[in-house]
Amino acid sequence: MGSMSTFFSILSALLITACNGLNVEVVLDQVLFEGGDEGEVYAYRIPVATLTDEGKVVVYAEGRKYSRSDSNSKFVAGRSSVNGGYSWSVTEFVTSNYKSNDGINLGAVLYNSEQSEVLLFYTECAHRTCASGVTSNFMIKSVDGGLSWEEPVDIGKIDGINSNLYNYSWAAGPGYGIQKKLQPNKGRLIVCGHTIKHIYYAMECIISDDQGKTWKLGASQVALPKYGPMYSRAFWPTEVQISELKNGSILFNVRNERKYFCACRIIMLSNDGGDTIDFNSVRFDTTLIDPTDAGGILQHGDLMFFSNAANAGARENITLRWSANEGQSWDGAVNIYPGPAAYSTLTSVDENHIGVFYERSMKGNSDAGSIWFTLVKIH
Repeated sequence: MGSMSTFFSILSALLITACNGLNVEVVLDQVLFEGGDEGEVYAYRIPVATLTDEGKVVVYAEGRKYSRSDSNSKFVAGRSSVNGGYSWSVTEFVTSNYKSNDGINLGAVLYNSEQSEVLLFYTECAHRTCASGVTSNFMIKSVDGGLSWEEPVDIGKIDGINSNLYNYSWAAGPGYGIQKKLQPNKGRLIVCGHTIKHIYYAMECIISDDQGKTWKLGASQVALPKYGPMYSRAFWPTEVQISELKNGSILFNVRNERKYFCACRIIMLSNDGGDTIDFNSVRFDTTLIDPTDAGGILQHGDLMFFSNAANAGARENITLRWSANEGQSWDGAVNIYPGPAAYSTLTSVDENHIGVFYERSMKGNSDAGSIWFTLVKIH
C-alpha cells in the first residue's frame, strides 16, 4: 500500500468560483485509500474525518476486503495529516472483524476537545446475525490523536446487560459526532445515525453528558410508518450529519431514503441540546438534490458547507455548496468530481481551508472504490 502514501495529483487548472466576494478554490486532489491496491483490499468506503485542537486532520474508512458489500468482512483504516492535507501518514489499521460473518460498519468520528480524545464509533453484525446473535455498537478511544487506541468498548454494555443500548439495532453516522460548544447542554457529546434490521425505522441519536463514560438515547425522528414495510415515497429519515448552529441549536441534514416529497435532503432541528427533534422544524431542501446517499455538512466560520453526490438518480457529481445563513439558502457551488462517486464528508483544515473526503469509483471498475481528499481554499 505504499503507493497510496505518495500518489497525489494537483489539479492542472485551479478551479475558482467567486460569489459575493467569496473565492472558493480547489487547490489539491489526492487519493488516500485506494481500492484494489496490491490486491489486498477490494474497495474502501465510508470516509469519516475531523480536526483535532492540535491542527491534525484525521480520516478513517472501511476497508472492504473481498467485495463492496455492506455485509462482508472489513477493517477500519486511518490516516492523518499535520500540514494541512499536503502529506499524510502511512495507512494504519485501527480494528478488524477478522472472521465474523458480518462486517464492521464504520459510523462516526468525534473529537472531544475537553479531553483531547478522538472517539471512533462502529457497529458489528448490523446487516445479519453473527455468532453472538446481537448487534453491538462499539466506541474506541485514542488520547494521542490516533497514534494508538484503547480496547474497544461495547457502549451498550457499559451499564450492564439491561442497558437500553444493548442489542440496539442502530448504526452511527456516517460522518462525525459533535461536542456541544454552546448552551443548552454545553459539553455534551452527540452521535447520530439510524435504526437498522427493520425493528423500526428512525433517525436517532445517542448522547453522553459524562465525557463518553455512559450513553443514552437522545433526539429521534421516526419514519412514517414507524414499522415497515417501507414503500416508495414513504417518509424515512436515515443516515445523518449534524452541525451546531450559532444559537446552540443542532441542525440535522438527513438522507431521504424513499424520496418523500422530493429527491432531496431532509432538514430538521433540535432546540434542546439534542434531547428531542422539533417536528415543526422538519423541511425539505429542494436545492440539495440527492440520490439517497450520505452527505457532509460543516459550519466553518460564518459559512455552512454541504457536499454530496448532486444528482437526483445516480451516485455521481460530488458538489460543494455554501451558505451564509446556516443553510436557509445556498449562495454558490463548485464541482469537486463529475464522475461516479458516492458518500462524502467534510472537515475544517485551518481557518482558510476545508477538506472534502469522498468515495470515488476506480477507473474501469465502477464497483471497486477509493477514498479521495480535496483541499478547498476559502478567501
